[in-house]
Amino acid sequence: MKNKDIKTVADFAKGIDTKKADETFKAIQELAYGGDFHFSDIAKLVEQPATKKVEDIMKPVPSEPGDRLPHYKVEVPADFLRWKKNKIDGEILLGNGKEEVDMKIYLSDFLSDLGDNCIFEKGSTGCGGTTLALNQNDRHVIVAMPTRNTVQSKEVIRGKDNNIIGKRNDVFCIWGGHNDHFEDLAAYLEKKKTFNEKVKIVCTYDQIGKLYNRLMGRDNMGNINHGMQRLAYNPLNWWLYIDEMHEVINAYQGERRESIRQMLDLIKVVKHVVFITATPLKEEFFFSQIFDQEGRFKVVKVDFPEWTKMKPQIVRRQTPKVVYDVGKEMKAYLKNEGNLFEAPLNAHVFVNSLDVIISILRRIDYLANLERIRIVCGQGDDNNQIKLVRFIEKEVAKMVKEGKEIPNKSYLDDVIDGKVSPISSINDSPKKINFYTSTAFCGADIFDKNAQIYVISVSSRKQTYYDISTTFLQIIGRVRDSKNPKVVYYYDKNTYQDTDKKAYLEEMEDRKELQKNILRSSPKALLIAEKDGTADRYYITKRIDSEGNPYFVDDELLRFKDKLNWEVFNLQLSTAVNMAAAFNQNGMDVSDEVVKEDREIQERFQNPTKRGTFEEKITQYYQLRDKGAHGVDGAVVASLEKQYPEYREIYDLYTFDEIKKAGFVLRAIIGDRGTLLAKRKLEKRKGDIIALLNSVGVSPGAELDSKKKKAAEKAIMDGFGFKKFKLQEVFKVQSVQRKIKGKNTRITIIEG
Repeated sequence: MKNKDIKTVADFAKGIDTKKADETFKAIQELAYGGDFHFSDIAKLVEQPATKKVEDIMKPVPSEPGDRLPHYKVEVPADFLRWKKNKIDGEILLGNGKEEVDMKIYLSDFLSDLGDNCIFEKGSTGCGGTTLALNQNDRHVIVAMPTRNTVQSKEVIRGKDNNIIGKRNDVFCIWGGHNDHFEDLAAYLEKKKTFNEKVKIVCTYDQIGKLYNRLMGRDNMGNINHGMQRLAYNPLNWWLYIDEMHEVINAYQGERRESIRQMLDLIKVVKHVVFITATPLKEEFFFSQIFDQEGRFKVVKVDFPEWTKMKPQIVRRQTPKVVYDVGKEMKAYLKNEGNLFEAPLNAHVFVNSLDVIISILRRIDYLANLERIRIVCGQGDDNNQIKLVRFIEKEVAKMVKEGKEIPNKSYLDDVIDGKVSPISSINDSPKKINFYTSTAFCGADIFDKNAQIYVISVSSRKQTYYDISTTFLQIIGRVRDSKNPKVVYYYDKNTYQDTDKKAYLEEMEDRKELQKNILRSSPKALLIAEKDGTADRYYITKRIDSEGNPYFVDDELLRFKDKLNWEVFNLQLSTAVNMAAAFNQNGMDVSDEVVKEDREIQERFQNPTKRGTFEEKITQYYQLRDKGAHGVDGAVVASLEKQYPEYREIYDLYTFDEIKKAGFVLRAIIGDRGTLLAKRKLEKRKGDIIALLNSVGVSPGAELDSKKKKAAEKAIMDGFGFKKFKLQEVFKVQSVQRKIKGKNTRITIIEG
């Protein structure tokens, strides 16, 4: 530099006021080289603040009702935030638009670790929690993840543009059929011992029990294996990271139960355990192994500043024909028309049903577009492979029958012969249309700056409805580098409440009592209960002791799974209002769009039963209201209410069976001048009316003059929309004459 030393410029840069970026830039130019020195040069001189240990910067927070663990928060350090903002402003000043600048803050930017013996709530998806765990070079590390696709995504090295440039040699990845033999592990451990390097292992939940035994020099049954003993480590002092904590409960099904129980049992013996999640569970769903060791675990939550977060915008599209409408939209992508509502992008479709995916594939000429369609589902599930191959076989046979030329014939022959799998890896490059089942919902890394995310629910398949507070948030966080905040949610109808919360809790108490009786049954009876499903229904699980004998225990994970499912269907998704509230509570904006439907529905929208009978119109109105109408159906409801304003009141006050019982005669429902409707309205709202009157001092024992009486009655008419109302309609009253200040005054006494 000519007249100023480097340190002076660096110090000046540290104090940049980001609100005055233009002025600052000019000042820096004048300060150094008379205007020839650029902001990017200064940014290089200003060192990024050193990272900090979680324990050094976490602060205690007040406990909430029901909390059993101490809670702490970690704020992003102020010195790092200043440095980050300066860096962002510098890039923008140099001509990079805000949309091109990486606003995201990663945990490794300001933290050197993830704490110890804690539930680490990282505050954001894709912020590098797993990566930070694996980069701890002072310790042996095991990271357990829910699916093979999540493990696969940690096996690769990505370049500047997130393209895969190789595999991580320092990390050993295990899933079913990949590195899951002793010889594979032995070779890796030999290498690490030779070079005196720390062990870094990433595995699925299913593999953790086998891995632990091998590290301890045992076989899968826990017996000493002399071949393994020579490489035995002592993993008890290692660091065990259990990623996607909320998924432990979701994954707890079928054959995976035993391996997940083995993983949770390790909590009691491994010295350092950290649960990682971006979508935290309520404490009531924490595993008992956490509470069994009083004083050991804590909850640590990272608090990211709002300006680093991209607020997802959920667009709901309700349609009675989800598969048809999604298929129509995917056709537009293949024609390079993109999303029917927006500019051309790549579609990333998340739906937890391969059958639904296949139904969509039938509508978009899958065989002719193989190179532009990617399917990511459970590769270890032979059933998935069989389903896709059978679908392809049928499509090929259909084309042969019709005398059509088979596209991509050589590839299809290889798929049918079992030489090639139609299932893609999560690490494959994105295509025009990408389908994902639940194997990619959590923890997996997808990179596509031109992504449009779709989430699909079909009411006939319960597994396609998702917990908004956990799974939905995880899904929309899969595409790591997308700058598009819009997420399109297709669904056909809201779910319906099975029971109210009080009834559900009462049912749970009844199940507890019945469970006790079942557990007292003979071993033979318990084995029968397991076989016929009774055990599952009453949260009972079979376990095997060290001698191979079965025994049965209360299974809290089955209970957690049942309650979480109940909350999703009854508290989040039961109505459109509940759904919108759940999205908003979890930091997402929600809006609705009309689906471009077929001619029949469009005509219904344009002319909703205008010339039909009262029976036809009111029947349609009830049907649409009962299913929670949106889109076209919502517009039809609005149109009917505009033409027939009494419909809304009728719906609120009468069941459809009552309408039917009245013979669909409008006068029988409304009565002369609406008196019967008013009476029903009064009956329905009586409790609310009395509550409002009580709040203004009108209750048994009160004495009202005419002025106060009229005011109270007017309050009810205004508040509830009544044309007429008298206090005697809800209270027993007595009218008396009294002399007040020398005048005869009529007083109304509220008796009860």
